[in-house]
Amino acid sequence: PAPATAADISTYVKGQIGLIDPNQVTVTTTWSPNNSPGSSVTVDASYPFVPFLANLGALFGKTFLADMTVTASSTMTITQ
Repeated sequence: PAPATAADISTYVKGQIGLIDPNQVTVTTTWSPNNSPGSSVTVDASYPFVPFLANLGALFGKTFLADMTVTASSTMTITQ
């Protein structure tokens, strides 16, 4: 009955996460122009990823894999 808030969306996204720590996920929600039907909503999620073998290169004095941030974004039109 009430429009979703950024907190609602963040809680939903983090609840869908399976194998990673949801506390490390950053979720950002933006509406254009607002959160009413007909507007668009964009949800961005990011996660700091450390490859399992990242430190293997240290044995050889080289970096094979570096830490990175994995990101995803989705935009949809609000229908109701």
